[in-house]
Amino acid sequence: MINKLPYLIQILIQWQLDPKMVIREYMAGRVILYNNEWTLLHEAAKLRDLKLIEILIMDLKANVNHQEYNKITPLHIAVENNLPEVVKILCTTFGADIEIKDQQNQTALQLAVNRRHHEIIQMLCKTFGATQDDINSALITAMQHNDFNTFKVLVNTCGADLIDHNNGVVPLHVAANLNTNNYVFIKKFILKKVVYECSQITHQIMVENLPYLIEWLD
Repeated sequence: MINKLPYLIQILIQWQLDPKMVIREYMAGRVILYNNEWTLLHEAAKLRDLKLIEILIMDLKANVNHQEYNKITPLHIAVENNLPEVVKILCTTFGADIEIKDQQNQTALQLAVNRRHHEIIQMLCKTFGATQDDINSALITAMQHNDFNTFKVLVNTCGADLIDHNNGVVPLHVAANLNTNNYVFIKKFILKKVVYECSQITHQIMVENLPYLIEWLD
């Protein structure tokens, strides 16, 4: 870490922290905390400082999945601030857990959907392996927010399921009850998808959803 020390010391002095104390605490297995248990790694993620992130995790053994008072991880910070390069290094290089939920019960993907950060949504789905349940749950959120663009990303890129139940909720049923400007677009999109995939739909699912399909076709 010797060649990295000047940079780390420069940052810590800039933040008005004692470099010796910080390094000593990290080497002893402790984490320097700010208000609400905010760590140096949270701050580095927010500042998009990839070099500092690397030093903190690789050399000072910072916990990449540390949750502050609101259960927010450095990955949540990167998603919130729409920083795909930070998301990439945290997940690819350091194995950040994308399934950890914050105090609002949001995974990284659900937070990205709420903020409409499409590049990060695609990264979490295609590159970092978001679960099907997480993707399907995110789809319901996008529909409830009248967010047709995110809805399309989740279906076309992430493979969100329009037919199966998601914790007792079926996207088709949610769409039938929409009363928004994007109602018609979502409705047509789902109908087209359902017809296209009709060979994969079981008889039971068709019977369950037939009233909604008939209502739409009136």
